[in-house]
Amino acid sequence: GSKGTKVFALAGAIRNTGLVEVPIGMPLGDIIYDLGGGVPNGKRFKAAQLGGPSGGCIPRAHLDVPVDFDELIKVGAIMGSGGLIVMDEDTCMVDMARFFLDFVQDESCGKCPPCRIGSKRMLEIVTRICEGKGVEGDIERLEELGKQIRETSLCGLGQTAPNPVLSTIRHFRSEYEAHIREKRCPAGVCAGLVRAPCQSACPANVDVPGFVALVGQKKIAEALRLHERNLRRDVLQGLLGLKPAELPQFHIGEFGVGRGGLRHPNLWEGTVSGAEAEALAHEIALGHRGLLAYLREDGGRTARSATLWLTGRYYDLFGWMNPADALPEAAAAVAAGLGGKP
Repeated sequence: GSKGTKVFALAGAIRNTGLVEVPIGMPLGDIIYDLGGGVPNGKRFKAAQLGGPSGGCIPRAHLDVPVDFDELIKVGAIMGSGGLIVMDEDTCMVDMARFFLDFVQDESCGKCPPCRIGSKRMLEIVTRICEGKGVEGDIERLEELGKQIRETSLCGLGQTAPNPVLSTIRHFRSEYEAHIREKRCPAGVCAGLVRAPCQSACPANVDVPGFVALVGQKKIAEALRLHERNLRRDVLQGLLGLKPAELPQFHIGEFGVGRGGLRHPNLWEGTVSGAEAEALAHEIALGHRGLLAYLREDGGRTARSATLWLTGRYYDLFGWMNPADALPEAAAAVAAGLGGKP
């Protein structure tokens, strides 16, 4: 590996900003947490941009990477001039890639077409994705353009210009997919994709402001059509009137609780499914049932189960285990999700 020291300029979501001189080969995590003091305000570290605007993003999974010329290249970054920008959980990696690419594209001297035209085309695609206008194939187009620009540009600027986009696609591809397929910015940063905080975080992707506005205008039928547009399949089953016994249920097996297999509507005594809760809400909205009368009879079953269902959908977004898969009672799963005891 390389020898000597390197001066870095720490900036972004980090407690101690400024210049630090470290031995080459020092783990990135040590620089951020031991020297930089970590991420402030209780936020989680998300990524670090090394190498300036034409550098690359390094995610949490690679915090142990040695800050060395060769090792940084392996994870999609470069040493560059020593810029080190720390990003927390509130950062949108697609928007960050757009920001850096905009700077690099503006710095192009214009001599070679790959850098002059190619970087502009990449910026147009990333901007379109941030505005909620991305289409299938955009990620692949960015990867192909980036590869061509990197291999055919005449100077170092063009050869490193695609780095911010390629590194974020490599490590945060799911965020690009959320912007394109779900028209949702997970970090709630891209203005074109955020209409309300609750809508941005809603696991069912419900158009909350539109639904509320239509209900306020007493356009119940239109509100329900809007509500159903983005609902997940299991919720639609409830809206179509399927009985609980016809919906996927949880069963207690020899090794715990899991999906599939036994289908028994009363297995979770004292709970109802998320689909049932959605169907009930529509019945109430349509005036088929009295809300206050139902709540008096319900005893909290719908509230507990709906909370569990939403919690599970939230965990699904990250690919984590649904607490309902591990605990047999809805109330216990909700308590565990909130950090309490079942």
